[in-house]
Amino acid sequence: WSKWLLISHALAVARLAFFFDADVVLLRNPFKPGIVARYSAGGDVPRDALLYQYEGPGSVPFNSGQLLTGSTSAVHAVLRAEPATFDRDTPIEQVIAYQALVRSGYNTRQLPRASYAGNCWFGPPEDPPWCNLTTFHAHCISNMTEKMQRMQLVLREAARCRHARKY
Repeated sequence: WSKWLLISHALAVARLAFFFDADVVLLRNPFKPGIVARYSAGGDVPRDALLYQYEGPGSVPFNSGQLLTGSTSAVHAVLRAEPATFDRDTPIEQVIAYQALVRSGYNTRQLPRASYAGNCWFGPPEDPPWCNLTTFHAHCISNMTEKMQRMQLVLREAARCRHARKY
């Protein structure tokens, strides 16, 4: 829940906030792709929208590991939904956040999957198109050693792409 408070503080001094979990590898400048320009310039992404990382098929497509928003009110709607107590039956944060956003009528959209990838749906044996990635979220890996190995593989493959583009 600290991430939502951090995003709220960022939006007090900035027009947009882009949040990344600690297990997200930044392969390119995430503010450079067209999605940010389309958002901040009032393009086809509404100003009240909250863009999120696609989680994959299932009941809640929302993953809060990569979030872009300019909507303080949407962030506050999520903060108001934080449970007073937590137990083993409490849904994970991203489920509660997504439900709060939908219930409050906020516009939620997926970040482009081909650029803002996640390991759950871009993992072995189907690796992503490495050369197109902006970020890679190493979620769905609970073992820290395996998570670090996956992140290192992503960095190596991205470096190969950069090297190949030079020639």
